[in-house]
Amino acid sequence: MVGLRLLFVSLLLMTNAANLHAQSTDSTNTFKPKRFTALATTAGVTYTGSLVLLGSIWYTDQLSTNFKFFNDDSEWRGMDKIGHMYTSFHVSNAAVRVLKWTGSSRKKSILFGGFTGAALMIPIEILDGFSDDYGFSWGDVAANTSGSILVVTQHLLWDEIRITPKFSYHETGYADMRPNTLGSTTMQRFIKDYNGQTYWLSFNIASLAHLERFPKWLNVSVGYGAEEMLYALPSENSDHGYHSYAKGLLSLDIDFNRIKTKHAFLRGLFRGLNMLHVPFPALEYNGRNGFQFHPLYF
Repeated sequence: MVGLRLLFVSLLLMTNAANLHAQSTDSTNTFKPKRFTALATTAGVTYTGSLVLLGSIWYTDQLSTNFKFFNDDSEWRGMDKIGHMYTSFHVSNAAVRVLKWTGSSRKKSILFGGFTGAALMIPIEILDGFSDDYGFSWGDVAANTSGSILVVTQHLLWDEIRITPKFSYHETGYADMRPNTLGSTTMQRFIKDYNGQTYWLSFNIASLAHLERFPKWLNVSVGYGAEEMLYALPSENSDHGYHSYAKGLLSLDIDFNRIKTKHAFLRGLFRGLNMLHVPFPALEYNGRNGFQFHPLYF
């Protein structure tokens, strides 16, 4: 599944980026060649190794000599596309951060780092194009690019991130009906079961609205999810008696990057946690059941 491959690559890259950044105690803008060389070497080896490993796991006996395109924009009610945007955003933001750590100029860090997420996904999309089971998707490319643009825009405007894509998950009963597609274990379902996934845009109100008295660590989040999707296409779903529906959510969240600490380990931990939406009460609206209140939404 595309989402698993992208998640695997992004986690590897972000782990290395966070570790490198955590070592920095120098906030000057002087370019540091040794740091840049270490970054380039680590990122290059990690990415190349990831592609080789992913190729051996996911594309074994699937690659052909015929390159093909595949329009999957209507699948899974757009959840896969939002996942692409989410992954590209966090990879790009980590790249901006570590390029600044090397002492690269603000403009170069933002422009080169900010489009790293979209650029690193291109080889994976090309491999999909040669895959018998997939195909090159322009929709995926657009989603990847949108994640990078969201990073670049915020760094150019504010020199910081004030709107953060986040992710949450809760188990559903749908995976039991199609375990081969939606997962048979908890880890597989976390990645494959779109019914239990929710993607959020988390807004830091204090910085966006310049509210001095509003808690700097408290965000307001808008979420999107969908349920009753046992098949990718709506027509397939309907043919089997299922009718998928989308849902919107409104909730609170924590911006861990706004929690100040001098400990490098905690800074790295907070950056990782900031990819996830914290369980909070949430108000949901969907076309099937109208408004629903969740005392605690995962």
